[in-house]
Amino acid sequence: MSDEIPKSPDLKLDLLKEIKLPTAVLATDLTKDDRALAACFDGGIYEVNLESGDLVEVGRHDSYASGVRYLRNSDVAITGGYDGTLQWHNVPERKTFMRIKAHQFWSWQLDVSPNEKLIASVTGQYFVGGYKY
Repeated sequence: MSDEIPKSPDLKLDLLKEIKLPTAVLATDLTKDDRALAACFDGGIYEVNLESGDLVEVGRHDSYASGVRYLRNSDVAITGGYDGTLQWHNVPERKTFMRIKAHQFWSWQLDVSPNEKLIASVTGQYFVGGYKY
């Protein structure tokens, strides 16, 4: 078996821009004005201007920030982190206004329902040598 990735004749990929953040990005979402929100390894939640590459911190987790979802109806971002919290951030004001300790362990991923009324967050605990989460 070859390690080469098959190429599609109908698909063309070009790097348009490279934007560097302080650390690795674990999750992203787009805002309604086509900026990006990035949840990063350093715990930071950053709003990124996709044109200029400028970034501003919107909020921060005590550990890795692992998930971010933008609520288009309210300019709010909900984030999850390895600190076990879910946080709500007012994006234009760059202010965290609510924190909930949702898990005893990390939040791996999160998502929001299309009507923005429900939040799902996934957690687990891994024991070295074990197979159960």
